[in-house]
Amino acid sequence: MVRRGLIRKRYALVVASALIAGPALACLDAGEVPRTIVALYDGDRVPSARATRIHRYAEMALNHLGYRLLYRDVSQGFPPWPEQPVAATISWFDAPVGDPVNLAAGLAAPTGSCGETPALLVLGETGLTDAVASLPDSEAYLDRLGVALEPGEVALGAYTSIERMNDEVLGFETDFTLPMGPHPRITARDAAASQLRLHSNEAPIDLLVAAPGVLYADDSVLLREDPRGGALWIADPIRLFEAALAGPVRPIPDTTTLSGRRVYFATVASEGWLMRLPAQEFGDQPPLASEVLSSDLVEPYPDLPISVALLLGDLDPDIAGPAASRGREVASHLLGLPQVQLATSGRSMIRDWGFFAAYDAGSEAEVLATGVRDAPAGSLVASAVQTLGDAFSGPAASALDITPFAPRKYANLAFDLSDETGGAVAVVAEMAPGAQAPLYVWSGNAEPFAGAIAEVSAAGARNLGGGGGAAPVTHPSLSQFWPLGLETDGGLQVYDALGGDAIYTNFWSSDLSGFQMLRQTLERTETPRRLKPFHLSFAARSAVDFASRIAVRGNLELARGAEVTPVTAARYAGAVSGFMEARTIAEGPLAWRIEDRGDLQTVRFDAAAGLGLDLGASEGVLGARRAGTSLYVALDPDMPVPRIVLGEHEAATGMIQEGTAPALVEARAEVLAMARVDCTTRATLLGYGEAGTEWIAAPNRTYEVTLYGPDGADRAYWEQVATDAEGMLSVRLPLPPGLPAEISITDDCSRG
Repeated sequence: MVRRGLIRKRYALVVASALIAGPALACLDAGEVPRTIVALYDGDRVPSARATRIHRYAEMALNHLGYRLLYRDVSQGFPPWPEQPVAATISWFDAPVGDPVNLAAGLAAPTGSCGETPALLVLGETGLTDAVASLPDSEAYLDRLGVALEPGEVALGAYTSIERMNDEVLGFETDFTLPMGPHPRITARDAAASQLRLHSNEAPIDLLVAAPGVLYADDSVLLREDPRGGALWIADPIRLFEAALAGPVRPIPDTTTLSGRRVYFATVASEGWLMRLPAQEFGDQPPLASEVLSSDLVEPYPDLPISVALLLGDLDPDIAGPAASRGREVASHLLGLPQVQLATSGRSMIRDWGFFAAYDAGSEAEVLATGVRDAPAGSLVASAVQTLGDAFSGPAASALDITPFAPRKYANLAFDLSDETGGAVAVVAEMAPGAQAPLYVWSGNAEPFAGAIAEVSAAGARNLGGGGGAAPVTHPSLSQFWPLGLETDGGLQVYDALGGDAIYTNFWSSDLSGFQMLRQTLERTETPRRLKPFHLSFAARSAVDFASRIAVRGNLELARGAEVTPVTAARYAGAVSGFMEARTIAEGPLAWRIEDRGDLQTVRFDAAAGLGLDLGASEGVLGARRAGTSLYVALDPDMPVPRIVLGEHEAATGMIQEGTAPALVEARAEVLAMARVDCTTRATLLGYGEAGTEWIAAPNRTYEVTLYGPDGADRAYWEQVATDAEGMLSVRLPLPPGLPAEISITDDCSRG
């Protein structure tokens, strides 16, 4: 059996050396690989970081490349540099900023807190006005960007021609079309860096300039409105950012992959929990959506973990009426299943989180009385609704039955932020004592204010919701996808990885079988790059209608047959949190240690076709797997500070083998700990039923595979398996659902 204390002892020297290397302040370690990008926005034109085009469109691509973004409002002055190495600054202004002189001064010759010179990424407007363009700081800023800004404008139209256009970057999802009308006279200082050069009346203009360290992209080469809805990328954003942020090979924290496979997790929203299915015959008592959810979509799939978000109001007869008793029975039953993870969405189903940032009961009563949001100041409220309780005729009444503009479903109880967040987490935890802390799933518009996020964090819960995105054939664009999350003053909001059934069915108002198109989104986010995990997100509401129920079931079957590693949604949220905190310290040209990664257990190397993981020189790694030109390296969760060493290696396994002890290639289970000693590998696995696993070991040898029982002594399973000529060893393990299990894989070392 694997003992965590023994594994920690094995790596004690590595951990100690990492701790001695320097204090927690990131920039005191000269070897740290910069992962932070400072995103500049103009708070006079957009209300928050959440509303910026950087967050909505650019950040997803930057997350994929391993970068985390810190947002800074330049309307408050040019921000101080953060206390960690900065890889780049990025801006996406739509007009000159209010104080262009200060902006230019900040970007003219920046040096980060760690002495680095960040790359400069400028999308859209430069932020400068004509009046300041000739000032020394402005010229220095533009010189850093690799462009020159000439006075005046040039008209683009019938007499404009394209001199140079990089077809490998442009024409990504739609063709480039000439932006008609006047345009600033911006030209590349190095013509070779221009990816799109025009000529108009013999005056050159560059709309796209990209080279290591710089990126300038005019709005006309970025996004165009899609007549089907949303936007389309004209230029490939990932390739643009790769060109500007080019550097030596490095570990990229990756949230899409675990144990060498694509991550799978599922979430169920409480929407429709108490809805009744249509009666088959007169006088029948039809089942609730939650009852069908349990019997048809959860219980038949013990091999697929699922996080069910309970709305406490739906479980309380004093709030939701008599049906709540049945709804609570379903919830109690589900929480007893090993594949079900605890989750909650609060008590009253908040639909508009911003409304409650500075809550006023009178304002809510006015909405219910008038059916209008943002009613004129001083408007009268009918005496019958002077209090929220007066707005309801009975305990089962929903505010949504009164007006679709209600900011929450159950307004017949006083609003209390603590009760909606940390209090709800505590109540759900009491329903299944001994289980891990519940996940908090954001309801409604899923745009919580900082105080709400802080309350959830203080309760010891992870959070998830918002973001997501879908790209079926009807909306086939990467612009549909959101980033990993949003850092706020109250903590990190983790976004959904993918959008759910409500998106595909237009909130159950059109094609109820539309959720079948999730398959198309999954394909688009797997090839040619794995951009997102497999996130199956649906509501209890989808259990009501036959078509929507069959669509969900089809997606469950798809997950059952897919090459994935099933985990809980909270496990994914932990990986995203680890992504935001992880630090990479270079120890040599092809050696790194990873610190502060939390629950992030995979790093990826791109353009690594000629490189492989050196198992003998590395510490705290489980193994590796190739996918195209990328190499995914699995880290040992039991090793706080792993050390990764690569070497020249082109074999398909992606690993430079040492000894005969097997190393992990991939598994339909999470590996919680592993030790490779002599000819034996011992590991702790967490899976949900039968799990296919693949290992690399010595070729043409016979290994004994043992799965131990819960007490760690008795054998629950044993077999002998032979490796092939390449050393590949495949084993299917009958793992207990949702419980850690110990295994060993060993051969007779004495054979040499």
